[in-house]
Amino acid sequence: MLDVDKNAKTYRALLLVGASIYLVWWLAVHLILPTAINPFASRAAVAVVLIAIWGVSFFNKWVRGHISALYALGVWLITAHYYYLFYINAGESNWVVGSYITVIAISLTLWSPRALLLYSILVTVLSAAVFLALPETQHSVFLPGIITILIQANFTARARYNAEREKQRARALAENVRIRDEFISIASHELKTPLTALKLQSETLARDIKNDKIRLYSPERVEESVTALNNRIARLVNLVETLLNVSQISANRLILEKQTLDLAMAVREMAKAVSMQAKSENLPLDLQVVAPETLVVHADPTISY
Repeated sequence: MLDVDKNAKTYRALLLVGASIYLVWWLAVHLILPTAINPFASRAAVAVVLIAIWGVSFFNKWVRGHISALYALGVWLITAHYYYLFYINAGESNWVVGSYITVIAISLTLWSPRALLLYSILVTVLSAAVFLALPETQHSVFLPGIITILIQANFTARARYNAEREKQRARALAENVRIRDEFISIASHELKTPLTALKLQSETLARDIKNDKIRLYSPERVEESVTALNNRIARLVNLVETLLNVSQISANRLILEKQTLDLAMAVREMAKAVSMQAKSENLPLDLQVVAPETLVVHADPTISY
């Protein structure tokens, strides 16, 4: 959904926010619940892991490319550590509320349905373990509450994921329409020039034939006129083939029909055609081809020409 740079930037921010909030929670628990078991060292160790991932992502390409998965492992670590504190505090009601807040907050940052599903499995396993280990939680809505939160989070994530995919499809469709319109505009412009020249020349010949002026043409002029017509037709055909090739490439439908081709001969023929066209249009052109006698390649001749 996100390009690599934007993805890394987003998860870097989440890593810092996650580490900071987890340390702030230590201070909040220390002030509000002074009798609770709340070791700073272990919380700081979890925060250091998240900050280390954040820092290394600036220098290590692999970490930057897998930062979403590393972030997921980081929040797994936060959750596992919180459940450890939950357990050693004997499932006191404030820690039950804290578990709800932790799971909801982390679920909102996991955009991938797969990542959220894996996180939900982890939370379910930890919650079931605490439920079995602490009789206090067995007489509360702790486990049903956690399951409800996870189900709601997964349904919401799926809806959010589908909505994002629809947005991507809409953007792709709009881009395809833009490319199509641009292609049609370029094609019409490119085709107009040779068609106009061809039309003018054919109209001139038709008028001369109608007025019986064609018999005044010298053999050289007739040859030049026919050559010019053929060259313009060839140019038009090549242009149409090029435009069709571009269209097929854009649609991933281009099929190459490779043959044995003398590239040197093809270049000489092209140069000859260009020279004849320039001569028919009275354009100064001194074109020389410097190439080996033969240069055999395996290519599609329609595209090569």
